[in-house]
Amino acid sequence: NMADRYDCLHKQMNQMIHQMFWRENAGGYATYLDDDCATHELTQAMLLYIGAVPDNKKNAVAGLIMWI
Repeated sequence: NMADRYDCLHKQMNQMIHQMFWRENAGGYATYLDDDCATHELTQAMLLYIGAVPDNKKNAVAGLIMWI
């Protein structure tokens, strides 16, 4: 059905986002593909919100957000 299809596409897209933007050395996500510094809190928050952050990385990413 259509819901299953969109759920599958959402998961695939989140995996691609993680693979492209995750920076292990920073422990978070780059805001731009050419940016190795993951210091932008909004980027971290948005990727947590949309579910693009794998479970094993959520605490590290949340820790980059100052108000958490």
